[in-house]
Amino acid sequence: MRRTFATILAAAVLGAAPAAADITCSPGPLVDGRHQNAPPGTLVSRPIDDIFKNDGGNPRDLGTDPRLTDVEWSTTEYAYPGQTIGFVEGMAGRLYYRNKTGDELNRMADPPPSPFFVTATVSMENDEGETVTGCEYVFGTAYHRDPVVQVPTATVTPEPAVPNPPDPIPVLQRDTALAPAGVTVSAFPEYFFTDVGTNLRFVSAHFQSKAYYDADKSGLVGGILEVTAKSAEDLEAMGDYTPPNPFWITVRLKVTNDEGFSTVGTVTYETSW
Repeated sequence: MRRTFATILAAAVLGAAPAAADITCSPGPLVDGRHQNAPPGTLVSRPIDDIFKNDGGNPRDLGTDPRLTDVEWSTTEYAYPGQTIGFVEGMAGRLYYRNKTGDELNRMADPPPSPFFVTATVSMENDEGETVTGCEYVFGTAYHRDPVVQVPTATVTPEPAVPNPPDPIPVLQRDTALAPAGVTVSAFPEYFFTDVGTNLRFVSAHFQSKAYYDADKSGLVGGILEVTAKSAEDLEAMGDYTPPNPFWITVRLKVTNDEGFSTVGTVTYETSW
């Protein structure tokens, strides 16, 4: 517990110290067996104060610089190959997860059931030395299960590698993404751009509109692009201003790298609800 001079003095005057506030697990209730919907092929994330809580006056007060320190997965078999999952150094206030796409899941030798669930067992600490370990957070994924018959493929001799161009000028390689209703989806710059160079990072993200989105959870957060469409219930409640289904929004992104090259590109998010 963090104690100030004032609280120590008050305790001395009153003859008793205030009860310590404990940080505990707080993933919220399971809904259909999951804490978080993780659509196939979509990077999702959850802030640390949705996984842990303070039982004192402010449940979101996790101390100074609260951060994830360890994540163990019930399985990584269904995670997207090469995708960073868990937490990222320098951005350890969020838990990240991304599954393979529906097609990739169906092409597995033993595709998972639908829905399937992956559990992250997470730990945290803060600058006051408070630690919490062993909190479970469940990601649930439903997809159209249609296993693909595995056919042996002929061995192909790889072509000689083509050297990278001397100047790493970022190029927009993907201009569409999904933003399921009620889900926070996250993206690193490398998801949209190629020829990234060194330390590619977002400079800005300008939304066409945030009328159908949670404005506080849509934008650049700790260097990551996050987009949170309102839930189906909230969209339906907009009455005459209810959007079509599906609806789209464009986001104009600017990135730069340590070599000094910058690029601007526009991506379109689609939301079905």
